[in-house]
Order: sequence, then C-alpha cells, then structure tokens
Amino acid sequence: MKTKEICKVCKKEFWAYTYQDKKRKYCSQSCYIKARKREKRKPLWVNRPHPRGMLGKIPWNKGKPMSEKVRKKLSLAKKGKKLPTGEKAHNWKGGRIKGHGGYIHIRKINHPFNVDGYVREHRLVMEKMIGRYLESYEQVHHINGIKDDNRPENLQLMVTNPHLGRVVCPYCKKDFLIR
Repeated sequence: MKTKEICKVCKKEFWAYTYQDKKRKYCSQSCYIKARKREKRKPLWVNRPHPRGMLGKIPWNKGKPMSEKVRKKLSLAKKGKKLPTGEKAHNWKGGRIKGHGGYIHIRKINHPFNVDGYVREHRLVMEKMIGRYLESYEQVHHINGIKDDNRPENLQLMVTNPHLGRVVCPYCKKDFLIR
C-alpha cells in the first residue's frame, strides 16, 4: 500500500510503500546523503563489539587472586621470550626450502643479499664457482631450464637481463648461446 510522505530535506511530497518496516524519510538517495552529511554522528566503531571478542574489554580474571607460581609464569611470558629459530627450532628441516617459482632457498643469515635469512641456492653455487659474491645486476641462468637443478655445469652467469642470444661473460670471457 502507498502513502504520501514529505521529504525531510527538500520538503517535497513523495509516495512511500507501507510494506517496509520503517517509513521512508527521504524522497531520493541524494536527499538521504545530504541528511547524513548534516548530522553529526559517532564513528561506526564506537560502542560496537569487536569481531574478535575481547579487544577493549576487561578480562574475566582482572583483580582475581593468583598463586605466586602462576604470577611468575605470566611475568616471564610478558617479558617477550622469543621462540627459538634456525637449528634450535622444533621444526628445523636443515635450512633448505623450495620457494617461489620452484627455486631452492638455503638459510644464510650472514649473506649480504639474503631475503628473510634465505639465499637462492643457484646464486650460492655460482658464487662458490667464481670465488666472490654476485652483484645485484648479475643473474644465474639454468641451461636446461629446470630451476632446482643447481649443478655447476648447468649454471651460467648472465649480466644482461634478457636471456636470449649470444652473451659473453665479462669475467671468464666465455660466450654462451641462449635459446
């Protein structure tokens, strides 16, 4: 059923359906937006429960008596004891993982080009072959295209970004044909 209503913003008459739970107060969406901009309202997060529960609420055990043993355990936990990492961690698997794109990563914390403590294995193999760290502009190419085949005879040092054509290594002066 339709009823005639008056818009609270522009004061025009409009028809509203009564089957809705609440009566409409505005004739259009633009009048509704104008009204919302005018009223000073609280931010949406005020007086609403947090989706994860206890955030901002007082814990149930606040002020409750605790034994000395429990108090010591809690104080040690709050001091920020870090979990063991590397070889001391319970899930240590030797520091060798398969990372993005199928490359093998080796844990080397002291390496100058590590990313989160890991270095790609083919870079380490090439560094060992030439006896120095690789520069950031140098790349290692897998000849057979298999990214986890890091044998020294399968790796080539590349200086240019495109992996195409005949390339000469600036250090060993060998030329490589890359297809």
